[in-house]
Amino acid sequence: MARTTFNSLEEYCAAVTEALPKVMEEYVAPYVENILRYHIMDDVYGTYTPKPGAWVGGTTYQRRYSLMTNITSRIEGETLITTSTASPGPSILGQPTWGSEDGAFFDLLASENQGIWRSGFPRPAVEFAQAELDESGRILDHNVELGLEDMLG
Repeated sequence: MARTTFNSLEEYCAAVTEALPKVMEEYVAPYVENILRYHIMDDVYGTYTPKPGAWVGGTTYQRRYSLMTNITSRIEGETLITTSTASPGPSILGQPTWGSEDGAFFDLLASENQGIWRSGFPRPAVEFAQAELDESGRILDHNVELGLEDMLG
């Protein structure tokens, strides 16, 4: 790619501002999504194994892993929002659901109000992922620099 030149600082800033949403989508969001996936596996699915025959009616709870398969990122203003769009639908037909907006399942899992789940305990995967991202400034900065370099030359 040929190196892009700019005639003024204003022109350069306008080009960076225009490129940032795509940089966030292509260079930052995948990194953030992977951190969140790691914490979902570690902090939610890795905290316990469903006990055989301990679910309602003597059945064994079958995990759907819906938190993992429904990760999405979007940009709102200047903020990258990464979450799971998984809905905490009923595991048992006829039981109520708990919120359907993006991130509602995470809110449920981080709370102590876990409805029909017996011996529920908080699993704050998002808090732990955010803490890790807060410590990842250099990596995130590097990803933004790579994206700008690729897009602006």
